[in-house]
Amino acid sequence: MKKLLQSLFVLVFVAFHAMAQDRTISGTVTSTEDNIPLPGVSVKAVGSQAVAVTGGDGRYSLRISSSVTAIQFSYIGFVTKTVNVTSSNTLNVGLASDSKSLGDVVVVAYGTQKKESITGSVSSISSKDLEKRTVTNLTAALQGSAPGISVGASNGQPGASAAIRIRGFGSLSSSSSPLIVLDGAVYDGSIGDINQNDIESISVLKDASSSALYGARGANGVIIVTTKKGRGGDPTINVNFSQGWSTRGIPEYDRLDAYQYYPAVWQGIKNNFMFTATTKLTDAAASARASQDVGTNLIYNPFNVPANQVVGLDGMLNPNASLLYDDFDWYGGMERTGKRTDANVSTAGSTDKSDYLISLGYLNDQGFILKSDFRRFNARVNVNTKLKPWLRTGLNLSGTMSDASVASDASTGNGASFVNAFSFARGIGPIYPVHAFDATGNPIMNPITGEQWYDYGIHPGAINRPSGASPGRHVIYETMLNDNAFRRSLISARSFVEVKFLKDFTFTPNISMDLRNNNTEVFWNPLVGDGAGTNGYKSQTTNTIRSYTFNQLLTYNKTIGLHNFSALVGHENYSYNFRTFSADRNNLIARGNTEFPNFVTSLSSTGRADNDRIESYLSKFSYSYNDKYFVDASLRRDGSSRFSPNRRWGTFFSVGGSWAIKKENFLKESSWIDDLRLKVSYGQVGNNAILESDGSARYYGDRAFFDLGLNSNVEGGVLLATVATPDLTWEKQNTLNTGVSFSFFGKRLYGELEFYNKNVDDLILNIPQPLSSAVTTVVRNTGSMYNRGVELQLGAEILRSKDFNWNIVTNWSVFKNQITKLPAETPQIISGTKRREAGHSIYDYWLRQYAGVDPTDGAALYIPAEGTAATSIRTVNGVQYVTTQANAKFDYSGSAIPDLLGSVNNTFSYKDWSLSFLINYQIGGKAYDGVYQGLMSTGSYGSALHKDILSSWTPSNTTASIPRADYGNSVNINATSSRWLVDASYWNIRNVNLAYTLPQSFLSKIDVKNARLFVTAENLYLHSKRKGLNPSESFDGVNANTYPQGRAISVGVNLSL
Repeated sequence: MKKLLQSLFVLVFVAFHAMAQDRTISGTVTSTEDNIPLPGVSVKAVGSQAVAVTGGDGRYSLRISSSVTAIQFSYIGFVTKTVNVTSSNTLNVGLASDSKSLGDVVVVAYGTQKKESITGSVSSISSKDLEKRTVTNLTAALQGSAPGISVGASNGQPGASAAIRIRGFGSLSSSSSPLIVLDGAVYDGSIGDINQNDIESISVLKDASSSALYGARGANGVIIVTTKKGRGGDPTINVNFSQGWSTRGIPEYDRLDAYQYYPAVWQGIKNNFMFTATTKLTDAAASARASQDVGTNLIYNPFNVPANQVVGLDGMLNPNASLLYDDFDWYGGMERTGKRTDANVSTAGSTDKSDYLISLGYLNDQGFILKSDFRRFNARVNVNTKLKPWLRTGLNLSGTMSDASVASDASTGNGASFVNAFSFARGIGPIYPVHAFDATGNPIMNPITGEQWYDYGIHPGAINRPSGASPGRHVIYETMLNDNAFRRSLISARSFVEVKFLKDFTFTPNISMDLRNNNTEVFWNPLVGDGAGTNGYKSQTTNTIRSYTFNQLLTYNKTIGLHNFSALVGHENYSYNFRTFSADRNNLIARGNTEFPNFVTSLSSTGRADNDRIESYLSKFSYSYNDKYFVDASLRRDGSSRFSPNRRWGTFFSVGGSWAIKKENFLKESSWIDDLRLKVSYGQVGNNAILESDGSARYYGDRAFFDLGLNSNVEGGVLLATVATPDLTWEKQNTLNTGVSFSFFGKRLYGELEFYNKNVDDLILNIPQPLSSAVTTVVRNTGSMYNRGVELQLGAEILRSKDFNWNIVTNWSVFKNQITKLPAETPQIISGTKRREAGHSIYDYWLRQYAGVDPTDGAALYIPAEGTAATSIRTVNGVQYVTTQANAKFDYSGSAIPDLLGSVNNTFSYKDWSLSFLINYQIGGKAYDGVYQGLMSTGSYGSALHKDILSSWTPSNTTASIPRADYGNSVNINATSSRWLVDASYWNIRNVNLAYTLPQSFLSKIDVKNARLFVTAENLYLHSKRKGLNPSESFDGVNANTYPQGRAISVGVNLSL
């Protein structure tokens, strides 16, 4: 007994002595970027089993023995930091964000995943990336952000969405747009209603392995937008404010001025009399006739000499001629300096059990053209709470109200309209004034208003402009008097309940809702333009969209030694309802009131309702061994109401694997390799987004439909529009993706190289029917094509020091598109400037083959079509040509698809300063410059002319490369042909951001956590092969009279309190 007591005494003494040497280290872990506490940081004593985790306030407490000399702090998305232990028991640590960390968590389909375990192709854009951009619509922020993402800069209208394509083109006639997912559910609102300041991250799923869980809607890629939630412990107030100014970012085409215009038109008239007129004149006679007729044909003479004396017989402007007035700037009358105000305030915080975020946003973006404005109010509440250790729930509720005035342009269906500011101002000749003047150059005043008349043909002594100068119309006055506006409201809700049970299982029901109302109003004034003949016109359209998504997800996660298993099974219901009603009236009663009841005559009214339903069963399994080998597979079965019951269900799948080669023994000693891994995946996804011929969604692909509202005298009737197609089903896309990611030299050089092959089968196409059929076409699954490409993202830290860092990231994308099968009934499909057939891409040009200029008479030469009569052939230098467009040969003429799409993003930081700039560029491909073609055409008197027409063929300039100007033969000389193709290469300074973060030593004195001042420029400069041309305007390479991209400069401040 005595020995036992002695032993116990010794044991207790030793234990007490050991405890006396233990101590507790405590402190707070924060982010070095914004000084916000970080909850959930792993705190581990190096060489010991002692571990701790920071709480919601970022604080930790760790008991360590005397043998511990260092503590390691690690947190997902931040650089792991090891700190030596000192004599102090307090250790506060700041962790730096690691944007290149392979441990980053990325939002993927129905959850999150560590980047290192992803076997497919996913690109991610963080809120830090978005901070550098001042864009009204977040689609603009995607351009140049990652390889494989193409963004069409088709419209600079404030609030307008850009078209997006991911890894080529997914369809010929169905939609090629990616699926938008907001906070885990398919989003049916306008992407322009999402507040950029609310976004935490954007994930772009680019291959079948990453998007297969979206099944029938994942073929064109998926863009997942995740909004912010509360973090950082103590409540924080964030204030973001910026004020910007915008101007036109793409210059106008070079056009003739008033002094050049008259002589150029004179030459076109002279050439007509010499070479095209029925009775051809000699050079001298044609010159005399041109001098006599030029003023008659142009009607307006703004010079101080008689119209028949403005241009001499030598084709030169009369040296005594000077302008009586200078009022020809139609664009300037609508131009203004745009203003953009963006103000946002949010409060957020978290505890061990709950987090919350409340945000309010206001945006007012006034474009650089009159009546092009966008205003938006946003509100969001995101609350999540842990009610029990096993029970968690949350609600993310947002609301948006938007209203806008919309400028008419090609994107609104008004490409050549008289109310299109860009078409009108660009196309009117430079001798036609905005305001009215008499023959002596004096202003003509309106005695009632006391203001000068606008010149549109009704002022005293008015004469109409010629046909090419839009007679009777006035785009400035019409823009001021007309209205084209919309109002939009959206309520979006996402809610979940998370139940954990049996340790490794989690059951999560999710319910989501998007409720959207759109109201569009169009008013045409009764004084000038389209409403003048009907005493005014008004139309109103109202539509409502309701969509619901309800899913139930069961997940399983288990770690056994070095083995990690996870599984997901789920069921989902998606319901979409669309209702619309529109009506229009004319004959305004009381001036000044444009409300609908103030119009007398009802013209029409129409409406419809559409429903779309999808039921889905989904599953996914993932396995990893020792964080070295990763395998996953997914399976989804969808049933879509867009197809008949017999063809409604489809099964979609994916399988993938990755290998962390660096962790193999044969590379462990290679210290210069930080990480090296290979991946490969294969899968099938679908596309049920069938489109009507006008581009609207078609929800009933299997049924016959009738056009209503038809009548014969008093008898009503219907007209068969489509026949039943019960065998129709979705298009299918099978994708193989392989890649290698790497990081070398202490993350000084890093990147990812990927190859993909996307095969699209069962393309939905319109098949022509016999003339005896009740309908002209029938839709059918027939046809296939592929997209194959290589993508490279390469980053490097060029300089890395205590005070100065220089980082560069470049993205390259190369892909080939080719059609491999079309139906036997239509082996070729001609669409505008393209012909689609097997062996060619979706955007290969099919055009008349332009061959140059005949030096004898300046005629445009074309390669003759096969079988052209000998009488139509012209031989020039021993080669046969034709000069009429009807006899010209059509052939393939290159592609609108570029050889390379790229971007480079440079970031410099020096102490508290940072400077970044993003450059997007394109090499190769061809653009069809239809706007330039119009400015080079002499089809009607009064239209504007490009300066290049001064270099066209004349009897004294027979070596010219531009055919003659000829007002009698423009239809042949300027016909649609390969002449109008131009290299589509360009480079664009897309974004420049200069920021200064105020030092903490100063902020602590004024009780501010973080403050950042910035200056940002968007779309600073575009360089293309022709002034005025924007090659990124459309994917098919054809431009139009669109609202050009704006150049915006903004200054702002971000505050955290």
